[in-house]
Amino acid sequence: MELSDFTPAQTLMLIKPSKVDGKDLLKYSFLDLIYKEKLKIYQDWRLPHPRETRERLYTIVARGKQFSNNGNSFHQDPFVSPFQAKDVEYQVRTLIKKVYLNSGKGPGFKSNWVYKQLKEEGYFMTSLGFKKLDIFFLNSEGSSLKSKFNTILKDAENSLPHLVKSNKEKTKEIISTLGSNILLLDCFNDELIKQLKPLFKEIGDKNLSQSSESYVDFGDASELMFYGFLDTIDYFDSSFDSFLDATFDVSGFDIGGDFGGFDFGGFDW
Repeated sequence: MELSDFTPAQTLMLIKPSKVDGKDLLKYSFLDLIYKEKLKIYQDWRLPHPRETRERLYTIVARGKQFSNNGNSFHQDPFVSPFQAKDVEYQVRTLIKKVYLNSGKGPGFKSNWVYKQLKEEGYFMTSLGFKKLDIFFLNSEGSSLKSKFNTILKDAENSLPHLVKSNKEKTKEIISTLGSNILLLDCFNDELIKQLKPLFKEIGDKNLSQSSESYVDFGDASELMFYGFLDTIDYFDSSFDSFLDATFDVSGFDIGGDFGGFDFGGFDW
């Protein structure tokens, strides 16, 4: 198996199984779906309530143009399943709340979704009671992948910002090797994205001509590029933290600003 066969969340679970937390696994599962255009994120001015007269700017998640394509990983189901109805949309914060609760919260998402899938695929030993202690043991195959993936990511981190200016073919090779795990690189910021965009198009066109099932339309300015990669990460983090800090009254109604989950015209608040 190659690095590009794994999602960023799976890669994080393999390279630091007991250190990565559920929040990061949730975040990179979401970013992976945005990157692959399974979901899209955009901003729009809307009325917060039918009786309101002043619009507010909302950050919204909806189906992306690659939503119906095969290839979602098991651990991404909590993010994908809320969009089974074609026209449903969510505020980012509302979607995070729904996924967080439905997937068993952060630790539950880590053990019941990401770890479970990788264990079934043969990369982890049975953790027995250690799972509750957030301790997970790689088997020999998992350890081999950990070493391999760490080397690839470290080399890409050190070389990509320089190669993009001097060696186009080597840069494209690295991008193809990483797949969506390019999201894990510290150097993958808005500036590098602008430099890589022409190469994304060339790689996307090549994949399309080969009828790749994992085709990503890099050339069509992915939502991460349009909205801003760092903005997307910051918005996820702030939305996640805002949700965890939200106050719930004794009757169970959320008074943090989501209007109780009512659906106004296809927009799930």
